Amino acid sequence: MGSADPKLGSGEPRFGSGEPKSIRVNYGAMCGQIAGAVTDPAQKKLLLQRSEDVLRTAIYLNPDSAPAAHNLAIALSRQADMDPIANARKRQEAVFYFAKACQLDPQNAEFRLHLNLAREQAARAPS
Repeated sequence: MGSADPKLGSGEPRFGSGEPKSIRVNYGAMCGQIAGAVTDPAQKKLLLQRSEDVLRTAIYLNPDSAPAAHNLAIALSRQADMDPIANARKRQEAVFYFAKACQLDPQNAEFRLHLNLAREQAARAPS
């Protein structure tokens, strides 16, 4: 398994080529979950950006990963919530990735619920 510098923001763990693809998805989701728990806006922003970066890589490596698409959409949506005007594009991207997750796993009710909520938020978002 990869190792990470213990300081936040010091870089992504190094994943070896033999690591299961789900490790990136889990790491990205974990960064997003931690971001939801921290109160410092700078740490939250950093963790959400890290989550986005890792999950984009996970999707690049496995474009058919519904969990990667769903978790990326969550990270993008949370970034848009932090600064709706500066991150308006991220809100639209979140809708795209929620839809992709639904397409890849059409039976997942949580994915559909998040897609509908994201569409409502995008419709109300400032332009």
